[in-house]
Formats: sequence, structure tokens, C-alpha cells
Amino acid sequence: MKQPQQMEKIVTRRAVLLAGGQVVLFSALVGRMYYLQVLQTDQYRLLAEENRVNLHLLPPLRGKIVDRFGAPLAINDPNYRVVIVPEQTANMRATLQTLARILPLSNEEIDWLVRDRTRMRPPKAGRPTSAS
Repeated sequence: MKQPQQMEKIVTRRAVLLAGGQVVLFSALVGRMYYLQVLQTDQYRLLAEENRVNLHLLPPLRGKIVDRFGAPLAINDPNYRVVIVPEQTANMRATLQTLARILPLSNEEIDWLVRDRTRMRPPKAGRPTSAS
């Protein structure tokens, strides 16, 4: 049988190894949380925003509404809306020029939309705004 001093050394050594292992695992967990929450903030903010904003327009199911003489009161005309999310567009000007093949957009309107995008861009986190 081992002496009490030897048993105490073994128990102390095991406790130190166990505590060291816990410190290593906790440090890895803290490091991963820092990486995800601080270094990868922009990527996950964009993904969260894509999850949050989801536009689905459903056209009403109705026919032509006419009065008793057959004159139309309400007619279903096609109506389309284009939504460009600036954070999901790498090159706004190129996107608008491609869109101008389908829609009647002049160069002045494209210039105005590109300028308007830069004016309306939200401030990045941590950067002071003009109001503060």
C-alpha cells in the first residue's frame, strides 16, 4: 500500500491536470466566441438581416369590376416592384445598368441612385454618427 504522502501527490497532480484541461477547454470556448461575435460580426449581421427581411407581395385574386352598364371600375393592371438591397449588391452601378436593359432607366437616374445609396448608407458599428 502507498504512503499518505504519495497518495496526496497523486491526487494533487490529477487535480492540477484536470484544472489545466478545464482552463484549456474554457479558453478555446472563449476564443471561438470572440472570433464569431467580434471578428465575424459583419458576415453574421448580413445573414441575420437576410433572415429578418423577407418581402412577398401576393397579387389579389379578382377579376375586372364593372358597373351595371359594363364600364370598368377596377381593372387589374400588372404592377411590378424592384427591390435592390445595397448590402447584397457588390457593384450598384453595374446592377442598375443591367436592370436598365429591362426597365427604362436613364444614365442620370442611375447616377442619382448610386449617389443616393452612398448618402443613405447606415454607419458601421463602432463608428460615431453625425448626431453623436
